[in-house]
Amino acid sequence: MSSSRVRRAAFVLSVACWWPAWAVLAQQSAPATDDPVEPVSFSLAALLMEAPPEAKPQAPLLRQAIATFQSRLQAEQNVKQIQAETDSVKTKVAAVNSELEVLAQQRQRLEQDVVGLESQQRARLEALRQELEARMARELDAARQAMRGQYEKDVTRRIQQFEARQQETIGQALEQEIDAQERELAQLSQELDVQTQELNAHLSRLEISPDVSRTLGRSTAEALTKRRADLVARRRKIIAERDARVAALRVEFTEQLKRNYELDQRRRLTLNEASIRQAMAELLTNTRRDQAGQIDHARKMFSDVRNRYGELAQVQASLNARTEALSKELSAAQQRVVSLQTEQDTVIARLEGSFQQPNAVASETFAWFDEVTGHLPQELAGEFERLKVRVVVSAEQMQRMEERSRVLRERQQALQLAHEMEARQQAALLKQQREQEAKARKADELLAKANQWAERQRYDEALRLIAQAQELNPPQVSRVTIAREQIVSAKERADHQVRTDQLEQLFAKAMQVFQQGKYEESIGLFEQVIAQEAALDPSSVRLVDSTNP
Repeated sequence: MSSSRVRRAAFVLSVACWWPAWAVLAQQSAPATDDPVEPVSFSLAALLMEAPPEAKPQAPLLRQAIATFQSRLQAEQNVKQIQAETDSVKTKVAAVNSELEVLAQQRQRLEQDVVGLESQQRARLEALRQELEARMARELDAARQAMRGQYEKDVTRRIQQFEARQQETIGQALEQEIDAQERELAQLSQELDVQTQELNAHLSRLEISPDVSRTLGRSTAEALTKRRADLVARRRKIIAERDARVAALRVEFTEQLKRNYELDQRRRLTLNEASIRQAMAELLTNTRRDQAGQIDHARKMFSDVRNRYGELAQVQASLNARTEALSKELSAAQQRVVSLQTEQDTVIARLEGSFQQPNAVASETFAWFDEVTGHLPQELAGEFERLKVRVVVSAEQMQRMEERSRVLRERQQALQLAHEMEARQQAALLKQQREQEAKARKADELLAKANQWAERQRYDEALRLIAQAQELNPPQVSRVTIAREQIVSAKERADHQVRTDQLEQLFAKAMQVFQQGKYEESIGLFEQVIAQEAALDPSSVRLVDSTNP
């Protein structure tokens, strides 16, 4: 009794010492999930620690198998969690990609709308500007015509007034001068008459000849006539100078009027053009302002779509990065599952191997093993049940194998002899097969070389090589026949092409002779063409004969 109590106390102490390690081992690398793997129970840990002496070799392997199984389940749950998160991220990526495609289409359409609206605005403004320019040109031309007509009338009137004033002014001065000269001439004539009378009286007193008086009177009259003629010439000269001066002043006045008119016209046209262009600018500004709202709205929509596209592009990049990270995590988790599965299979194989050791199968061991299996999950319990079946079957097979070993040893010599005979036969068959394969390779080389000769249009050498291949390897007669038919067909096509080229050259020569006017010589050449064409294709000769009258 005391020894059993001691063993029980030792068992409880060992379980208390080993329990934290078991809990940690069962939950290692296991993330928090909705369906966590249950840790090893206290009763199972106690069973594993209270293994019978016969199961001492199997107990550590069994504990290791259970721990590996728990770790694999945790790893599989981690893989499922990562796959679920990956699917969620991929769903988000698909949604983002779909929205990006829609936004890309909207952005392209809005950009086209903005460009189209801007183009329409420019086209409308340009058309309106051209129309206003044409209208302004017409209005300025009409104003210019009206100014020109008014100018011609005004210039004619002002020139007439200027000529009248100048003629009147200059005429008055000239008339005064001419009147003064005439008065001076009249006064001189009177003085000459008085002096002549006095001289005649004096001469009469002096009793001078009357001829002298007449000569003196005639001289006085001639002097007065000359003076009067000079006065008339002076008057004409003054009138001509007046007319020339008036004409010069008229030209100068006309030029001054023209310059003033041009300045005034330029000023008035500039004012008109400035006012018209101001109205044009106001109209174009109002038109542009009317259309600017629509364009600004389109630009705002385009900017919003572009900003949204940029935001989604950033989200897409982050989701792609998260997908890549999850892919790496999933790959690592799957590799861990595979590694743990391999480790579990290895431990189970080692456990199975421990049961297959001599004197390893005992009733106490199987009873303890069945009790432990009853506390395990269904999957691992099924695996251990199959292991137990394999162990039992293996034990039975070992017994049967021991019984058969004697018979096998007796038959070994006979089988060895049979194997030697079979090996010799296999060697002979292998030698024959190698020889046949060598012939086949040689025939294939000959066929390949024949194809090379055929490609070089050396068909006779190719056919000779095909005949050698057929003699060398008769089983390949179908391949050889096909190769021969292909080469013969290629040879016929090459011969037909050569004859066709010769026929075309002969026909070209006949046409050249015919065009040179050598009809008799061309008849012979055409007959040769027809004969060679008949040799190539008899149906063409029948067609020619049917067409000849």
